[in-house]
Amino acid sequence: MFSAELGGKPGFAAQSVHSSREVDGDPMDDVMRKVKELEALVVELEALDRRRVGLGDRLVDLEHFFRRAGCPELSQQALDAFVVTYAGRVLELADGMRG
Repeated sequence: MFSAELGGKPGFAAQSVHSSREVDGDPMDDVMRKVKELEALVVELEALDRRRVGLGDRLVDLEHFFRRAGCPELSQQALDAFVVTYAGRVLELADGMRG
């Protein structure tokens, strides 16, 4: 049922659900519970992403402010925080998704 829609082998999804250690009742109940968990996690991740983008914007604003104010060390500190912590983590996560 689900596996054919996802491009898998017929019956594979049901077989996978039955083999899971977390399955303790009706497999479809377990699947639906995990669907709800996934949906909640996606909502939480979207909120976290919006916050993260806001933090990145603030770092960029600070870097520009310090540069215009003639404070190259502080400008560099803000830029480093953006590149290493903010952008670096995005690249690290993207690389992990590929693996």
